[in-house]
Amino acid sequence: FNTLSFKTNAVFAVVPNDNGLYNMADNLDFTVQMQTKFNTSTIYPKFLGKSNNSDDATFTGWYWMQENNQWNLQFGGRNNGGGGKQQLGIPAGLADGSWHTLTMTVKYVNATTRTASAYVDGVFKNSYNVSASKSINTTELLRIGGNYSGATDFYAANLSIFNVALDAAVVSSNVTLKDITKHPNYANLIGFWPIDEGGEGVI
Repeated sequence: FNTLSFKTNAVFAVVPNDNGLYNMADNLDFTVQMQTKFNTSTIYPKFLGKSNNSDDATFTGWYWMQENNQWNLQFGGRNNGGGGKQQLGIPAGLADGSWHTLTMTVKYVNATTRTASAYVDGVFKNSYNVSASKSINTTELLRIGGNYSGATDFYAANLSIFNVALDAAVVSSNVTLKDITKHPNYANLIGFWPIDEGGEGVI
């Protein structure tokens, strides 16, 4: 990968105006996938997401966080009448100096069940019900790079967002895909950043 270093919280990128494209309300299916290489084991840097701050009392949106070698998924909808922060910790071996593909799928089943699932390198790890968060819509910007807590130190590539919850077989069989246009759900792709510009500036 010819990517850039998201080292310290001063290095980040946001989508300045997504026209609500990445607001997933309380009932939309979606998938977020990104390849990452973490250089250090550190506590609590938020490295990808669309949310306000991580305070339980007001937390709304979703984000990914590093906790040493663990990958945490966070959901909340407090500002929309839902519950505060829900966290799922995934043992992922993040800080081993290797590239890993992280995939999160969110599937709406019914009013009481909305399942967020986590995959590392195409392998299913765990899932949990995030329906209590209700709507995760927020005016905050989709952001990659450090924010709020611990300082980040990682590389990223091929950030992909789909408007469908990819099933396990699709996640597994396409984890090393080189050409995104060959993905079986390419028609559902609503965001793609290869992050291969090779220098700091605009992704």
